[in-house]
Amino acid sequence: MFDEGLRTASCLMAACLVAGCPTRETQRTEPTLETPVRARATTAVSTAGATCRGRQDCAHDHNCVHEVCRHQRTNVRAEILIEAARGLLTAGDTRSAVEAFDEGFDAYDASDAPIPPEALCDGAIAALQVREGDQVREHAARLADRCLRESLPGDARRVQVLAGLARLRHDGIDLNLFDAPDPPDQYYTLEPTVPGADSVAVQLRFADGDEAGYAQTRELLGTEAANRVIADCFAQEWSQSHARSLDAALLLDMSTRLRDVGDTRLYVGRVRVLPSAADSFSECTAGALNSLLAQSIRLSRSAIWQQPLQIHARLH
Repeated sequence: MFDEGLRTASCLMAACLVAGCPTRETQRTEPTLETPVRARATTAVSTAGATCRGRQDCAHDHNCVHEVCRHQRTNVRAEILIEAARGLLTAGDTRSAVEAFDEGFDAYDASDAPIPPEALCDGAIAALQVREGDQVREHAARLADRCLRESLPGDARRVQVLAGLARLRHDGIDLNLFDAPDPPDQYYTLEPTVPGADSVAVQLRFADGDEAGYAQTRELLGTEAANRVIADCFAQEWSQSHARSLDAALLLDMSTRLRDVGDTRLYVGRVRVLPSAADSFSECTAGALNSLLAQSIRLSRSAIWQQPLQIHARLH
């Protein structure tokens, strides 16, 4: 009987080898029509700046710190210099901040430690605020490029860098180079283009007053036509200086004269715009607005007054 049982077991084993027998493990895990199939878990490998729930969500040389992937390797001297640069930038000392950022980046590079994307972007934000000289602006563009290559879309610092580059789009910078496979040697390779009226933001600052004709004057100066003549003056000045923003100091001078119309006494007012400062932008805007205000303002009473007007124009 023992031999017969052994022969039976041997036959069963041979049949399993040919057809395959279900084991306890396969019986538990093999999907059937009644058992839903689970999606296989995947491990997302994220770079610096990406959100994470744990170490497994980050690249092999990163750690998950406060739910953000960060490089493991660093340089403490560089970290200190970057924090000093941020303090200088907050205090308004932009030039010193740029120098401190550069020193920190050099320390990172010398130690072969990767520069955190947020540090690169903060350095670019500072450098984009200093716009004197070709070397300075090329350096700012290069830092901006490094920030954009290392940071992730949607990052708040990255958005600030993009806004800074957008303000330079008329200065001859080739925006296509930021999508090139490798950073170029030079970014300002195009001829500067004069900004149109739609690219210039104009802000008028009026003094308070309730003199006769003042409200009508403010209304005329707040029209789209006034914005366009101011933008034209800005474009003329920009073609010479490439200034990102300009201010004009003006004086509004109202005088009236009496005109009898039958039994009605009518006062006709005329506003002259005078430049308060001897700069070309103030003189241009004064002349352009005088042409705009050539029409008379009808009043019911006499009015003689002067009011200051400050104009601030800048590129979007």
